[in-house]
Amino acid sequence: MTQESAIAVHRTKSPTWLRYALMFHVLAFFWINAFLADVQKFVVAYAASTWYFNTNDRRSWSAVYLKAVLFFWRYHLGSLAIGSLLLMLFRVPSHIYLFLNHRVKQSRNALVVGAYRSMSFCLKDVERLMKSIHVNAYAVVAANGEDFLSAGNTAANLWQDNSWYMLTTNTVAALLFTLTKSSFAILIGFCSGCYFRARSDVVYWFLPTVVCIWLAYYVMNRFLSLFEIVIETLFLCYACEIDSDPTIQKSPKMMVKRADFGFNKYMAYRIQEERCLNNSQITPRGYTCT
Repeated sequence: MTQESAIAVHRTKSPTWLRYALMFHVLAFFWINAFLADVQKFVVAYAASTWYFNTNDRRSWSAVYLKAVLFFWRYHLGSLAIGSLLLMLFRVPSHIYLFLNHRVKQSRNALVVGAYRSMSFCLKDVERLMKSIHVNAYAVVAANGEDFLSAGNTAANLWQDNSWYMLTTNTVAALLFTLTKSSFAILIGFCSGCYFRARSDVVYWFLPTVVCIWLAYYVMNRFLSLFEIVIETLFLCYACEIDSDPTIQKSPKMMVKRADFGFNKYMAYRIQEERCLNNSQITPRGYTCT
């Protein structure tokens, strides 16, 4: 190679601030994503709590979602920012768990595998508990107007006092939602499979069918997540009402009775009350259909 045709190659190292800026933007992306999801949870929780505590006042229902957005923008923007940041930080161990999963599969050490399984079991339970307390904290913020940390403490205490009933409600709701999402995805997959298979210009008909199944499951999952937030918010409002009622607190038998049977009966009464608002007569105990 002659001197004229030689090519000089210089390696430049990226500055430190550029790497920190990249990390900052990645974290900001996940933070903003979690923040927007929390705004949705807060708006739905605010609407559900407004319906629960103001069923007889129809004026409070007008533009309830707009009121929720203005309410969090004026008073609880910091609460949602802190809550989304904490949720993002709690998700970091789950990402570390996924990274270690690939490493542990290649290891043959029984001690490492056992420690990894124990850690993964604890991480899954902690993450599930934190997600539930996180959603319930927004319900407390929407209902009582507390800051996020105080609302998280209140939600944790309510979760501890009513853990059995909350677990039962969440388990039954999760089972029904899973069956609904799976049935909807299977139905869409069957219809799309028949459609794409009947077309002669589609060679690999199973590829768009899989895409349709995934989109159907994703859309139904996002849709039913709203109902899940509503169920948790209504149960939390009911638990707050039980704890704040001095006549119920003085009677342990009444506490157990209302916790066992009151929620279903009360919610059935409130739903029937809402249906009868257009043709109702006001009585001392509420609305009665005519």
